[in-house]
Amino acid sequence: MQLHLSFSGPLAVPMAYQQLIHGLLYHAMDSAPDYRRFLHEQGYSQDGRHIKGFTFGRLQGRYVRDGGTLIFPEGCSLELRSCDPLMIQCLLAGLPQGSHQRLAECETTVAAVRLDDRHVISDAVEIGMLSPVTVYQTLADKKTDYAAPDEERFYELLRQNARSKWALISDQPFPEDFSVTPLSVTQKDKVVTSFKGTRITAWMGSYYLTGPQTLLDLLYQIGLGAKSSQGFGMFQVL
Repeated sequence: MQLHLSFSGPLAVPMAYQQLIHGLLYHAMDSAPDYRRFLHEQGYSQDGRHIKGFTFGRLQGRYVRDGGTLIFPEGCSLELRSCDPLMIQCLLAGLPQGSHQRLAECETTVAAVRLDDRHVISDAVEIGMLSPVTVYQTLADKKTDYAAPDEERFYELLRQNARSKWALISDQPFPEDFSVTPLSVTQKDKVVTSFKGTRITAWMGSYYLTGPQTLLDLLYQIGLGAKSSQGFGMFQVL
């Protein structure tokens, strides 16, 4: 499911605003404290990973950049997706049209709310990233080593991440025909940002996905790659 929110302007947010959106979404679930606590502290545990079952995109709208701040004079919009209808219901209750919210230092109003139920219906799709995709390995010294699309491990790590997500919907073996192939990715697609002080390297660009329709649709709903619930890995079907 996809939830589209429009916020009235003007709005000013830091360039690394994913943490603000993350906080807004969890705050909106105050009416379901047990569910919010479950998502925040644990989520769905699969293969040692904690999967939250949702993702969100970049803020959309005309903006100007002022140093490290993005200013949206007329407001902006946001798309959130989840495989869990309960989360969408909680957000609809917590972010109703006309409600007053806070983003960074700005007071804003939810100007419009729209709910969609789009799905991937094919076993092969060309995709374009709406928020950058990231995968990484944790080294022996606890440092995080991010992979890049010019490395074969980038695609193997995407497969490993998809395998964990697949376990959310199926008790069958992970489909070996799942693959990710780059179509158009350049250095201009590299994104370096941060979340709660942690530096993250991620990539925009376009890719070709193949695999069972059910798996591709799941990735559409909850994101491709790691850190989906922090605003990474949302894509559109081209």
